[in-house]
Amino acid sequence: MAGELIWNGDQFEKELRRLVAEHLEAAAAILQAEIVRSLRVSARIGKNLWQASRPGEPPRARTGLLMKSIFYSVDQGSMTAIVGTSLKYGLYLELGTSRMAARPFIRPAIDRVRQKLDALGIHSAEFGIEREVAA
Repeated sequence: MAGELIWNGDQFEKELRRLVAEHLEAAAAILQAEIVRSLRVSARIGKNLWQASRPGEPPRARTGLLMKSIFYSVDQGSMTAIVGTSLKYGLYLELGTSRMAARPFIRPAIDRVRQKLDALGIHSAEFGIEREVAA
């Protein structure tokens, strides 16, 4: 009794790519929300008084511009997602400078949502901070 083998590889690959893209989109949205949540702490401590964050703490919100700039985008072709800020000073806050200690807000957010991301199949080894800043 001979069996017939039907190849559905193209269909399978298409469905697999769709599922991976869905998980990647969900992971990016989860990370974006966690970053924004960490930036909600206000710097205002009085009528005209502001308190900056301490080194190692996420930056405190004064204008909300950094918080509003957090975005994500997913490239289904390369199966990559970018989560970050379009503001140049976001990189300086995240990594610090020669004159200012870091006020990280992206890396701690990754650590806080690591379990949720692992459940989606997005593993922490796939994360990296890039120094790509638009001029």
